[in-house]
Amino acid sequence: MVSICLNLHLKINLLRYLLGKYDFYKVVKENGDASIQSFNMSGTLAWGRKNRLTGTIVSASLKENSKTTAIIIFDDGWNLAFRLHNASNRIEPSLKFDIQILGYPPTIKSHDIKL
Repeated sequence: MVSICLNLHLKINLLRYLLGKYDFYKVVKENGDASIQSFNMSGTLAWGRKNRLTGTIVSASLKENSKTTAIIIFDDGWNLAFRLHNASNRIEPSLKFDIQILGYPPTIKSHDIKL
C-alpha cells in the first residue's frame, strides 16, 4: 500500500513539474490542420474540463536501441520520453533533459480545425 501511495505522489509531482504551475492551451499545426488542446489541470481555463493527475507508473525503461532516452508509461494514458544529453559537442560536466509528451489521457480536451 505504501508503494502505491509513493508511486501516485511521485507521478503527480513529476507531471506537475513538467507541465508547469499554470494551466495552458497548446496549439499544434500538423499536415495543414490545427489542433487546440486544453491542459486544464487546476480548472482555471474557460474551455476544457479539469484533468485530474491520477494513476500509477506502469513501466519505465530505456527506449529500444538507445542509451540516452527513457520512456515512462502511466496507466491513465500519460507517456513521456526523457532524453539525457549535453548541449555542446565538447565534453562538459553539464547535462540536460529533453522531455517529450508521447501520449496523454483521453480526458485532455482537443478541438481540430481544418485549414
